[in-house]
Amino acid sequence: MASKTLLKKNGKDGVILVSTFPKPRIFSAAARKLILDKHLCACINVIKINSLYLWKGKLEIHEEYLALFKSTRKRVPALIHEIEKIHPYEVPEIVELKTNRFSKAYLSWLNSATSGNPDAIQKDKLKKSGKK
Repeated sequence: MASKTLLKKNGKDGVILVSTFPKPRIFSAAARKLILDKHLCACINVIKINSLYLWKGKLEIHEEYLALFKSTRKRVPALIHEIEKIHPYEVPEIVELKTNRFSKAYLSWLNSATSGNPDAIQKDKLKKSGKK
């Protein structure tokens, strides 16, 4: 049986960028632009966290929101630029997680959602459901 996961090394590779924000409204307002208008990411997961970090010689303890931006390799430069534009921190955390495998179906959806072609997403859904 063929594996449903694959190793990819091209512009259509899946990528996960991580960033933290002080308030959810900051990236919530940008989510529509990043996902629907600019097609820079297919999904943003948000997790409420507690962060402890050294800042200007002092230990800081704050509630933050961790955002996981799911995108493709070719969209990363533009996505990073947009995150930097909306980010309120003096030194924003923008980290690309190294990934080796994505399920074939998820990677297909990720590429469709970031292609800027809404018809590609619909065709992909129909293809998977067996409808034409």
